[in-house]
Amino acid sequence: QAPRQCVPKEFPCQFGGYRLHGLLGQGGMGTVYDAEQIATARRVALKMLGHELDSPEMRQRFLREGRLAAGVSHPNSLYIYGSEEIEGVPVITMEVAGSGTLKDKLKKRGPLPVDESVDAILDVIAGLESAYAAGVLHRDIKPSNCFVSPDGSVKVGDFGLSVSTLAKDDSYVTATGVIMGTPAYAAPEQLRGDDLDVRADVYSVGATLFTLLTGQAPFDGKNAVQVVANAVNQKPKPLSGFRDDIPPALEGVVARCLAKEPDGRYADYTALRNALLPFSSREPEPASMTVRASTGWIDYLIAFLVPYVILMLLVGNEEFHLRMFMDRTLYSARYY
Repeated sequence: QAPRQCVPKEFPCQFGGYRLHGLLGQGGMGTVYDAEQIATARRVALKMLGHELDSPEMRQRFLREGRLAAGVSHPNSLYIYGSEEIEGVPVITMEVAGSGTLKDKLKKRGPLPVDESVDAILDVIAGLESAYAAGVLHRDIKPSNCFVSPDGSVKVGDFGLSVSTLAKDDSYVTATGVIMGTPAYAAPEQLRGDDLDVRADVYSVGATLFTLLTGQAPFDGKNAVQVVANAVNQKPKPLSGFRDDIPPALEGVVARCLAKEPDGRYADYTALRNALLPFSSREPEPASMTVRASTGWIDYLIAFLVPYVILMLLVGNEEFHLRMFMDRTLYSARYY
């Protein structure tokens, strides 16, 4: 039975070598189903190209997402098992995160605590950094594309707008005058159709962190055109205007990510990570003075006692202890 005829009351239904158990979500490129690979009994997420987008160009673009994402292997990136066509429908088979997305978490809880928000973004940065090392820009980071695992870690997914930084002849990427991405989270240069580098994703990461802390996107409007205009021309509201527990330094980090021009942002993920770590629960706290004093004495005794015992055994206990005091010369001092 073709998946386009599957509706929730008809689940489960079989599609090729998979059994579909339910709908996980819908995005700009297609629909994602909770599925089981019949041959292996492995639970997967099966993403299918939407029939309203089904054209030769869109099929190529959709399968291209699968090829790009399959080249990224990292604990903070959804694993892609493969892409194929089943009954004439392009599909991508991927890992199931299991606990929804950051957007789902915001709907349930509202704005997140500072350290929890930063921890989630540090996971996102790790996943994006791995993708970038494999030559992939994501270009569509937002809360709904950040998936939460049962252990609480966050994984980057949905590479539907990703682009290989290594390819020079990608017709999808070089098309001009077309807005690609979610306007509220896309960098101004992306909305203008300019060439992009890693700083465009840094902008989207900052916009996502803004949303985790405030519960809303940095820019809004009555329609998409107004959102684009505000994102290109206006500065976002300061975080301190939404809540009073935002450290001023963290507010500065987010503001720098959301700079209108790429040169005003962090140049890479390492710089952004270092700026965020002080606000994370993962930043180790300094030990107390008592602990540091105790470990200092332990270090001293380890460093001193071992050579002391060796010298005492080699030279002799009595001579080792008494020679310097009996013969107060420069030679005896060096010897001791």
